[in-house]
Amino acid sequence: MVRADGAPISGLRWLAGLCAVMFAAGAQAVEVRFDVAGAGLPEDLRSGLESVMVPVQIKDVTQDLANTRLLAESRLNNALQVFGYYHPEFQWRMEFVNENRYIFHYTIKPGPRVQVTRVSLDVNGPGADLPAVNAPRSEFPLKPGEPLRQDVYEKAKAQWLSAAQNEGYIDADFSRHEILLDRGKNVAEINLSLQTGPRFVFGETQFNGAGTYPEDFLGRYVAYEPGDVFSYDKLSQTQYNFLGANRFGSANVLPDREAARDNVVPVQVNLVPLKPKRFKSGVGYGTDTGGRLTARYEDVNFRHSANELYLQADVAQMRQGFAGRFVWPSYQDLHAQTAVYSSLQRESVDTYTTRFFNLGAERTRHLGNGVIGTASLTYRNEIFQLGLQRGHSILILPALRARKQNIQDPLRPRRGYQFDGTLNTSATAWGSDADFIQFSGRGETWLPFNNATRVALRTNVGATWQHNATILALPPSLRFFAGGDRSVRGYDYQSQGPRDASGAVIGGRHLLTGSMELQRDIGSLFGAVLFYDAGNAFDNLAEFNVLQSVGIGARVYSPVGPIRLDVAHPVGDPTARDFRIHFSAGATW
Repeated sequence: MVRADGAPISGLRWLAGLCAVMFAAGAQAVEVRFDVAGAGLPEDLRSGLESVMVPVQIKDVTQDLANTRLLAESRLNNALQVFGYYHPEFQWRMEFVNENRYIFHYTIKPGPRVQVTRVSLDVNGPGADLPAVNAPRSEFPLKPGEPLRQDVYEKAKAQWLSAAQNEGYIDADFSRHEILLDRGKNVAEINLSLQTGPRFVFGETQFNGAGTYPEDFLGRYVAYEPGDVFSYDKLSQTQYNFLGANRFGSANVLPDREAARDNVVPVQVNLVPLKPKRFKSGVGYGTDTGGRLTARYEDVNFRHSANELYLQADVAQMRQGFAGRFVWPSYQDLHAQTAVYSSLQRESVDTYTTRFFNLGAERTRHLGNGVIGTASLTYRNEIFQLGLQRGHSILILPALRARKQNIQDPLRPRRGYQFDGTLNTSATAWGSDADFIQFSGRGETWLPFNNATRVALRTNVGATWQHNATILALPPSLRFFAGGDRSVRGYDYQSQGPRDASGAVIGGRHLLTGSMELQRDIGSLFGAVLFYDAGNAFDNLAEFNVLQSVGIGARVYSPVGPIRLDVAHPVGDPTARDFRIHFSAGATW
C-alpha cells in the first residue's frame, strides 16, 4: 500500500487500521465518503469525478468495506473513461473518522487522453436535406484533434435525433453509431449515420377525463393544428398549457403511434380536473398595508361553460376592498379573453384618504413574442381628502396595457425579466371631470453571477400630460407618490412627492424610482440582499428631489409564503429617520 504522497504505509499501521475497522462495526449504518485529488486535474474532470463519488451507506464494515473500495474504483474508472482517460493510476488510503464514518482518499494520475482522429456523420432518408435536421450535424461538438468526451458525444447524438423527430421524423434512428477506440494508440474514430424515415403530421386530438369542460374549449390549450408537422416540443408545450391553466391536476399528452395511418399521428390527452369551485383565505402583514386578511372565491367552470367567476374581499389596516370579476375565455387563443369587473376600495395612509368605485370591461389577447395586450374601459367614482383638498372625481378611463414575463420561478426569480406598462386617458368631452394622458410602467430584471448570486434591477416610471390643469385636478389614485416596500425604502409608504403650501405631500405628475439589489441564496430556504434605492415623484425635472437609501435584507422562502425583512437607511436627507424597517409576510390556504 502507498499513501497519497507516495510513501509506504507500514504493515503494522495497516493492520491496526484494519482491526479498528472490524471492531467499529455496529447496528447503525456506516457512511463512507470519498475524497478525490490529483495535481493538474482539469476542472471539468474534477467536477465530474466529484459528482459520481457520492457518499454510500454500508451495514457491515467487516464484509462491505472491501467491496465498497472495488465499487468506488470501478466508478472512478468509468468516470475517467467518459472524459477520455483509459490509463489512470490510483493511490489510495483510508481514514477512520469514527465508528460511523470513513473516508477513502484517492490521488489520481489520469494518464494520456484519447484524441479524436476522424468524425464521420451521415444522414439519409426523406429529411436528409432539411436544414433543421442537418444543423446538429454541422454543429457536432467533437472535432478531429480534440479530446474524446463520451458524455458530449451522447448529448450531441441525442440532440441530433431530437432535432429530426421534432421535424416530424418520429421513426428516425441511427443505423450506425460507434466509437472505434484504439487504447494502445489513445485515438478514436466516431461514426454516426442517421436514417430519418418518413415524415409524420398531427392528426385529431381526443380528450379523456375532462369532466364537464366543453370539448371545444379544451382546444385552446393545444399547441398544434391537425396537419401540422409532428413535434415532441409541441406536445410538451400542450402539456405545459394544460398544467398551467389552474384547472387540471394532471395532464398526459401522448401520441398514439400504433394508431397512425398514412403518416398521420392522433394524440390522446388524458386529464384529471381540479375542483372548479374553490375558497381561499389568507393572512399577512406588511409595512405598506399593516395586518391583512383575504378571502377569495373562484369558479373556473361557471355553470359548466368554462367561464370564470372571481370574488375577493381584502381587509387591512390601511386598505379595505371588495372586487368581482367575470371572464369569458377565448376558445381559439390561449391568451385571449373578455372580462367585466367591479371593485370598491378604501385606502387611508398618512398622506391621503380615498374611496373609489370601479366598473369596467376589458379585452386581452396575445400580441406575439410573449407580449400580452389588454384594452379596457373603466368608470371610476372617487371621493378623497389629501392635504387641504377635499374632492370628488368622476372619470371614464380608456386604457391600453402591455406586459411580458420571462422568468422560471415568479416566487423566487434567479434569471429573466418582466415588464408591465399602461397608457390611459380621460377627457371632459366624454363626461369625465379631467383631461389628461398618463403612462405608468414597471420593469424588473435578474442577472445571475452564478447559481446562488445575482443582481436584481427594478424601475418604476410614470408620466402625466395635462392641458391647462394642475395635479389637483386628479384624484390620489392617479397621482404618483414614492416611498414604501417596493419603492424607495427608508421612507413610509406613499409619503414622498411634491407638497402644497402647508407642507403636505400632494403627489406629482411624474415618477422615477429605481433599485439595485445584490441577492445571495443561503441554502434552499434563506437569502440575503444588499440594496440601493433612488428616485421620487415630481411635477417637473427642475424640482426633481432625488431620494436615496441603502440597506440590507433577509429572505425566508417558506412553504406558506415568502417572508421579507429589509432595514433601510436614507442617504443625504437630514429630515428622515436614521433607518426604517420594511417587513412583509403572508400565507394562503
